[in-house]
Amino acid sequence: MSASDGRSTALPMPSAEAPPAWDSADWLNRCSAALVAQVRLHAWEVGAWTVVAAVALLLRFVALADLPLGSNEGATAMDAWRLALGRAPRELDVSAALTHGLLAVFALFGASDYAARLLPALAGTAVALAPLLLRGPLGRLGALGAGTLLALSPLVVFASRRVDAAILVACFLLLLVGTVAQAIISGQRRWLFLSAGLLALLLASGSVAVPSALAVVGAGAIAWGGVREDAWARIRALIGSPLPLLVVFTGTLVLVGTAGLTHLRGMQAALVDPWVAWLAPFRPQAFPIPWLPTVLLYDLPLLVAAGIGLAITARRERLFDHFVLWWAALGALPLLFQPADPRPYLVVWTLPLALLGGQALAALVERDWSPGLVGQALLAGLLVALDVCFVLNSGRFLTSSLRGPGPSALSAASLGFVLLTLGFLLAVHWRLRAWLDSARLERGLALLALVLGVGFAVAVNGRLQYGAGNAGRAELLRPEALRPEVYALAEELRTWARQEPRTPIPISAALRPSLLWHLRDVPTAQFVEHPSATGPLPRSVWVAGPEAPEGERQPWRETLGTLPTMSSSTLWNWWVYRESWLVPTRHDIIVVR
Repeated sequence: MSASDGRSTALPMPSAEAPPAWDSADWLNRCSAALVAQVRLHAWEVGAWTVVAAVALLLRFVALADLPLGSNEGATAMDAWRLALGRAPRELDVSAALTHGLLAVFALFGASDYAARLLPALAGTAVALAPLLLRGPLGRLGALGAGTLLALSPLVVFASRRVDAAILVACFLLLLVGTVAQAIISGQRRWLFLSAGLLALLLASGSVAVPSALAVVGAGAIAWGGVREDAWARIRALIGSPLPLLVVFTGTLVLVGTAGLTHLRGMQAALVDPWVAWLAPFRPQAFPIPWLPTVLLYDLPLLVAAGIGLAITARRERLFDHFVLWWAALGALPLLFQPADPRPYLVVWTLPLALLGGQALAALVERDWSPGLVGQALLAGLLVALDVCFVLNSGRFLTSSLRGPGPSALSAASLGFVLLTLGFLLAVHWRLRAWLDSARLERGLALLALVLGVGFAVAVNGRLQYGAGNAGRAELLRPEALRPEVYALAEELRTWARQEPRTPIPISAALRPSLLWHLRDVPTAQFVEHPSATGPLPRSVWVAGPEAPEGERQPWRETLGTLPTMSSSTLWNWWVYRESWLVPTRHDIIVVR
């Protein structure tokens, strides 16, 4: 039986009375036709994955350094930069893999904001291409759909454009799942050696590596718990002696944690911190980020696709489908405890959601389509969209009019326009009542959701990731957004240092987390708590406040204030207008020239 269409591929047995003669030309023609069909399919798949890779690279690398590094990004970059200069780092407990990866990037390309974000951007691209390893259990279309969702996901794109270890955790975790799946399917032990190295890289990445790995291990144990004994025997035979795998794991962990045995201090971040401090994100913080509104506002199409994929895979009996379902459930478990910073958990949670969403996209593509049916489905989807827009706008209009000042703010002209539009829509539905069957409506809604989902992802990525015009506006994912004016300020301080190389430049210590990275090449910059009370004040930079000296004020950054109680209307208004409830408190800085 063919795995693709379910039809028999066995050749008919020839009759015993009249055995057919061997026809070499016919045999060659059939083989060449089959080969051409396979090459065409392979070329189509390569073309589709090329488009996915191009979209992933475009979203992650365009305008990568337009926004300055924030305080958290700058701290990690500073550790790597100190290592590149041969100096001892101050912390080096964030992520050994990220810090030593940045060390290699700085050694090759020099230290800059673009170079600091280069490694996360490459890891984010690898995340979008990692479903290639799961073409077997997911199917070709399912893997392609998962890669497309990961390439467009605003959460994944955002993590790929920041100096943060969360995207490294997501990258190594999905590659680990893919290599283990390849080892089980192919029976080749070489994939397990690659898996052992990826597991070491995952643990050396820090951040939420340990709970993410535990979720995958738990999902695998639950999914495999009900299989027959011969499956476990096959796994034991595949692993064989665990000593070579342990050597690969330990060697990779040591090399990554020490950057090739050159910085032994990194072993603490590679061996101790991922296990001891992985519960740190659950410690209370001043401004917790609500995780559910975050994922709804930024990755709604992924959630919808995952919900449809959940309904599809839940009815199957395949082992990998059960594994993905349990992975999605266990991956969401830490979020139920309301961590103050759910961003790394959300980034990792997108992986099983994308695998489920890929099944939904595959089911949509596998339907019987024709050019005429596509046009009819688009027309049906457009009609449904008009209905939804009419209901929403008319409902809001009537509600606002009835609640307006005076006895009734509802004018006859406005009410007549609403009734006229309603009559027009009813007439269209009446004329198309025999044509609008369930098949056309279902396909129309699917195409409409697909178009809206792509538009949603493009719009969210555009407003969240790019452009100097939106810089400084606080987002749920980015509670502190630095303006591009930071670059101009750093260049001005570099000019001061060149003009007066022996004169120190006092800078307020409150600005140290955000400005230290940008002033790494200004040797005369000195971060102090208070301005000097004696003598004339030299050129300096201070946070606006009662103790700040007189000078020129510049808008510099915005931070989040206390978040009020959320409701559906405030969330909607914030998403549309970017105001009304995330109102940041602006802090100015004073530049004394």
